[in-house]
Amino acid sequence: MARKTTNKNVSVSSDDLVQLALQAADSSSIYEDVLCDDALRKACDGIFATGEDSDIETALHSLKADDDSSAYDALLAMAEDCAQSYTDERGCHQLVLIPILAWSRYQIPCGRLDKNCLKSLADLLRSGFASPQASVTMGDTLISADNLPEQLIDVRELLKTLTAGRIQHGRTLSIAKLLKNEPPADFSDSRYIVAAISAPTPEELFVPQDKPYIERMRSIMDFSLAAHEVLWAPLIGSVFEVQAPSGFYSAWRQTETAMRVFCLKSLVSFVCCMNFVPQNLLVTTALFTKPGESAEVDGNSEIRIGVSTKDKPNSVIAGVVWSMVNEDPDALQQFAADILRTEGVDRIVALEQIFPMEWCEDCGAPLYATSTGQVAHIEMPEEIQIEKFAPTLN
Repeated sequence: MARKTTNKNVSVSSDDLVQLALQAADSSSIYEDVLCDDALRKACDGIFATGEDSDIETALHSLKADDDSSAYDALLAMAEDCAQSYTDERGCHQLVLIPILAWSRYQIPCGRLDKNCLKSLADLLRSGFASPQASVTMGDTLISADNLPEQLIDVRELLKTLTAGRIQHGRTLSIAKLLKNEPPADFSDSRYIVAAISAPTPEELFVPQDKPYIERMRSIMDFSLAAHEVLWAPLIGSVFEVQAPSGFYSAWRQTETAMRVFCLKSLVSFVCCMNFVPQNLLVTTALFTKPGESAEVDGNSEIRIGVSTKDKPNSVIAGVVWSMVNEDPDALQQFAADILRTEGVDRIVALEQIFPMEWCEDCGAPLYATSTGQVAHIEMPEEIQIEKFAPTLN
């Protein structure tokens, strides 16, 4: 029997959540949607109030096992929304990420940011993304994707940390506890700045909906450009783009997609730091899968993109990995080729052969396929002074 989760406002089990999700998926009108969503939201909020999320995870696992995708999606969407936002006697609170895409021939910064920098970002968020009535609280640490909270309850606890005590615009709070691991040294990676937006009512959290869409998008673009200026000094030595701020889960997913394009373009720029030109490069794309496991399962397959030179096709000098999630490998390889051509690379080989996922036993780096169907470790050209570059290329 499913364990009951109880507090003074709610008593709900994982079985109850499954039933509520099924009802939400079967809703057939806007009025029924409101009722179902409200019941599901209250159930999720009640569970988060206990400080645990195991009932939600159990319900999600059950719906996924039953292959009920619509109910699974309904519960997941509501659980994520409740994890990244909540309401109390002070008002409404929303967890936001500012994603940053960066590459460097040295090392991409990570760690605490200057308070003046954070105060400027808080002001920019209020003027370009939130509303004048909102208050923005900033996390003090620039964090990597590896250190973002993964569990639903951990996301809620992060928001609680940023909104603890008196709500005051421009306040900075420590989130150093998120830095559990050093980010892997790589030439291209994402970074995130965490913020909480608070307001008395939901209507006062964000820009009014009657503001023209184009004007709103222009404000977001202005935010990204202004934030780039603010972050220039902390990220010195890196080429970077500031993405549009968004709710925690939306920002994380959009950045995963945007990072594919950014890292591949950055890969060409990075290799060209070694005095190569795009026209002399040879790029090989290939599908790698875990031996003995289905390639269709998330995390079991990836496209590895290795860079060689036309005169040395069996030597890989740099590369990137694209993890696959329910995607067509042929279409993904074609997408990579289209991006590479915009960067001036005209020799691209997409192998039909499927390779087993292998990594270097000494350093853990992925191995890449060459245009001749061999598998090779990344090796810097002998004439390159490796100390002038990032600690690892992938």
